[in-house]
Amino acid sequence: MSAGRGLAAILGAVLCLIAAAPAKAGVPEGSRIATPLAEGLLTWVEKRLGAADVPLPIIVASRTALEETNRIVQHARQGERIKALYFPGLIVLDNETWSEADVVEVSYLLHELVHHVQARQGYVPACPAAYERDTYNLQNEWLKEQGRPPLYTADWIAEKSRCD
Repeated sequence: MSAGRGLAAILGAVLCLIAAAPAKAGVPEGSRIATPLAEGLLTWVEKRLGAADVPLPIIVASRTALEETNRIVQHARQGERIKALYFPGLIVLDNETWSEADVVEVSYLLHELVHHVQARQGYVPACPAAYERDTYNLQNEWLKEQGRPPLYTADWIAEKSRCD
């Protein structure tokens, strides 16, 4: 991916950043992610955002794509790395940590599906950071439904979604 082409694509992308963690699972580089799981998550997101009949994006697992994106935008802070990202019609997850059995990993897919529904609905926030407010809140809500604690505090979400 050329820097110019990559940077242009990144402008439309929304990144999900988290603290780096050791790999727990994994699938081969470039693997397509199972449609039944994604369909269920998409239905959950549609209900919360008042959407319907949103087609699934292509979902692949590629650490290489995530690292290249990170290199181009130099967006991750020390100790953080991109875990997932959304480009219109495409979600990329980390193939080295992806597991359908890992609720936190699945929550990253859900986070990017929120961005997909936002894009399909034509949602335009006040600033690019504001896209994250719904995604992080819905990710936390879904995790709570799964019996897990939230990944993000309300203060952290407010900071990440603030328009400067």
